[in-house]
Amino acid sequence: MKAVLVDNFWKFDPEKEKKMFEKEGIEFVVANVTDDDDYVAKCKDADAVLIGMRKTPPAVIEKLENCKVMVRYGIGYDVIDVDACNKKKIAVCNIPDYCIEEVAAHTAALALDCLRQITYRNRLVHQAKWIGEAHGYSVKRLSTLTYGLCGFGNIARKTAEHMKSFGFKLVAYDPFVKEEVFEAAGVKKVSLDELCKISDIISVHVPLSKETFHLIAKPQFDIMKKGVIIINTSRGGLVCQEDLLDAIDAGIVKAAGLDVLETEPLTNINERILKYDSILLTPHFAFNSDESFEELREKVVLSAIKVLKGELPNNVVNKKNLI
Repeated sequence: MKAVLVDNFWKFDPEKEKKMFEKEGIEFVVANVTDDDDYVAKCKDADAVLIGMRKTPPAVIEKLENCKVMVRYGIGYDVIDVDACNKKKIAVCNIPDYCIEEVAAHTAALALDCLRQITYRNRLVHQAKWIGEAHGYSVKRLSTLTYGLCGFGNIARKTAEHMKSFGFKLVAYDPFVKEEVFEAAGVKKVSLDELCKISDIISVHVPLSKETFHLIAKPQFDIMKKGVIIINTSRGGLVCQEDLLDAIDAGIVKAAGLDVLETEPLTNINERILKYDSILLTPHFAFNSDESFEELREKVVLSAIKVLKGELPNNVVNKKNLI
């Protein structure tokens, strides 16, 4: 059997993966494909395909003759066409539990930075502008604010733990999570509309899909409190970027902390989003720590091996379509 890493996006030494696969008698190859034709040529005989950030469309999936499993290095798996995998009975795995601490901490850091204007004030001081009084947007006491979590999975629940310690009132929207989970966390379950109407700060924690694309857009911004803060450490496509900027211009949103954008990477210094001092940006970095990356790599390989041995582990996202 053969496993292929189609894109070594993070440029790590793949020796760990190689040793784990070879221990199971599985050949391991790093392909670093350049386009869809190259993808097919290098993975046509692969039993397992490991994916960093490479988009994997139906045109590629249909031509993979031996593939039994695709594993994404990460929580999100929107780069893989799952419907096409279903037709070929290919298991699709993500790693949903590898960076919960890191992303929750990054979410809290962005939120507190926006609320307390840390980066903004730092920038002023570095310009020799010592402005300690009210300046820019207003600053509120944290214990007077309502923090809304859009989605209430593992990362959102960990974020809620962090934010609860600062005295926020917590509400969350997630139609797929049972009421008792909210109650156990001390978080009030609300509808998306209610969350938008009552929250002073909103962080987004849902996977990107056809159903969740632009989950937060003009209709949601139009019913938000004036002065709301938006945090996104999930996927850029969940928040309509242009509508967010329009909402800032309209005075609805006063600040945003974004680890993800609709188009990544951001390389054009003339992009509209870079013109806003009230937007804090990091480069899709929330997952990052030495520990989380090592855990990710190990779980990717273990997931592939389990499927190749005939198992369907819990992180097979399309399990119901394979049985």
